[in-house]
Amino acid sequence: MAHDTTLHIKLDSATNEQLSRLAAARGTSKGRLVRDAIAACYHVPIDELPVEQARALAAFEGGFITIGKLAESLGMHVLETRR
Repeated sequence: MAHDTTLHIKLDSATNEQLSRLAAARGTSKGRLVRDAIAACYHVPIDELPVEQARALAAFEGGFITIGKLAESLGMHVLETRR
């Protein structure tokens, strides 16, 4: 997914330091940690997906299609789908 907009947030010094340490320990950036947290907390509910995508998700959850086919139907890369 392309990152084409910027969001500025204010953190207290302690939170910033904790985030910096966590990012260093995981070998990633603070921005990546924040994007992952947002993706984990704020996702599109299944009932708001287009019908074809909701069916593909149900088929994946039922074991009828692979994660690759699910990613294809959602228009996502397979690695994005695994999160």
